Order: sequence, then C-alpha cells, then structure tokens
Amino acid sequence: MDGFNGKAALASVFFCLLATSAAAKGPKVVTSIMPIHALAAEVMAGVGAPELLVEGAASPHSFNLKPSDAQALEEADVVIWIGEGLEMFLQRPLANLKEETQVLTLSELEGIHLLPSRGSGLHDEHADDVEGHAHHDYHHVHGPVDPHLWLAPENGIIIANQIAETLAERDPDWADLYRENAQRMTRKLQALESRVQQKLLPFQGYSFLVFHDAYQYFEEAFGLRSGGSITLDAERQPGARRLREIRNWIGEQGPSCVFAEPQFEPRVLHMLVEGTEAQIGLLDPVGATLELGPGAYAALLDGLADGFVDCFAQQSR
Repeated sequence: MDGFNGKAALASVFFCLLATSAAAKGPKVVTSIMPIHALAAEVMAGVGAPELLVEGAASPHSFNLKPSDAQALEEADVVIWIGEGLEMFLQRPLANLKEETQVLTLSELEGIHLLPSRGSGLHDEHADDVEGHAHHDYHHVHGPVDPHLWLAPENGIIIANQIAETLAERDPDWADLYRENAQRMTRKLQALESRVQQKLLPFQGYSFLVFHDAYQYFEEAFGLRSGGSITLDAERQPGARRLREIRNWIGEQGPSCVFAEPQFEPRVLHMLVEGTEAQIGLLDPVGATLELGPGAYAALLDGLADGFVDCFAQQSR
C-alpha cells in the first residue's frame, strides 16, 4: 500500500468512526410517515438516522401503534408528524410524552403552504347524479385542511430546513452539518421541481381520477387537475350512486386515466373502466415500496410524475 492510499484508507476509517460516534450521540428522532422520514434522513445524514412508525404499505389513516412504537415515542428527543388531520393515531400518545420531548407539527410551520380539503367525489360542478341533480359530498375525513402537504416541493424545502433548525438547537455540535444537508436538499428539490415540470408539461389538461384525494398539492405544483376521487376517504369503499356517477363521467370523458394506490388497491377499478377508453394507472403518495433513507423523498416525487406520464402516454396513443 503506497502512502497516498494508506492515508485515504485511514481517512475513510476516521470518518466512519466519526459518523458512528455521531449516530450514537445524536438526538433520537421519530417520524410518522415515510416522506417525513426521508426528509429527516436527508438532514441527519452523517450524524444519525430517524425512526419510522408507519412502514411499508400500512396506512396512517388506520394505523395502530405497536408496543415497540410506543417505546420509541417514549424515548424520542424529537417527534415529527404532519398533524391531527392525518395521523390520528398519534394524538393521544403525543399528549402524554415527557415534557422534554420536542414535537414538530409540520402543518403548523411558519410559511408552510396549505390547501383546503376539496369536496370528495367529482370536482366538475356539472357532474350529475342519477336524479340529474348536481352531486357533491363535501365531507372529508381529514377536516378542513388537506394534510398531504409533503407532495408540494416547496413544502419539502420548508420542512427540511425546519428539521435542520430544530436539530441544530437540540444538537449544536452538529448544527453546521444539519444546515449544510438542508441546503443541499433545497438545491436538489429545486432541480427536481424543474425536471418534473418539464416531464409533465405535455400532459396538462389530461383527464384523470384518483383513488382518494391525496394529490392536490402535487397537481397545483405541476399544473394538473383531477376530475375527482373514487372514495370519500381511504378507508371506505364507494357506494352504488357514486360508482354510477363515476362510471358516467368516465364514459363521457373518452380517453382518461383512473389511478389506484398500492395501499388501497380497490376491486372496483376494472368494473369502472370496462368497455371504456380509460386506462388504469398507479400512484403512490407515501412511497410505500421505496427504500428508506436519503434520496427517498426525491424518488417519491419522481415516481409520482412517472406514474402520471406512464398512464397519460397510453391515453394519448
């Protein structure tokens, strides 16, 4: 081994030991859902890694804490969640945390962009039910504010920087690294936003329906507009009247896309599109199939863009 390679090897060992030491001493961060875990992982890279409560295809709408999850919350220095409009399972546990645990509620951050919940069902004001009267159901399980705020890149930037500031105050020894990571994430998301905008630009104005109304922030960011959602909320299957309304809408639209989700793939989609020109696509608003860690948030937004493009490309053939 020559002198240069020997020094490089020693430097590599040093930085590995430094990262291991930092991870052992860094704050214990618990996150609710994968997109928030991904942003926290990006900010904490080189210091430690956050823990995730809602894993894989589990839904935050119906999640129940395991004993190990409750233990993680009890030991946490910082807990990061969207807010009571999404992770209702966390409301009581967070109220009972020890006083020194810091809870970061992302829906309450200064500068965060929030959108009102839309009426469930078809958004077209001319959509009629079987009696010929305009039919909308403005009930929404999430309340007045749409909680899927992580699907706007501008919110991702705000969240990453706020996580960095929270951890910098909690762990000042690594404050510079947290902030540098957040700045790097900001540049990455700005580039991603431009890239996704170009990817989706040819498909603005294309008609589509989603399984549940989780994509409003993404639609606004990239010039899309859904015709509506199939379900009132993610946990309830649509009734007969809603299915007839949706079926009529699909028939009138001609080529369109109807999107399922890996977490709640409904059995009714094939029935809805049978005999029509509509295509079935797949969107994943929480990145259920993505590998955890830094890079997962960008992969989530890229994956959504690809899901739209794949289906719209079939629609335009």
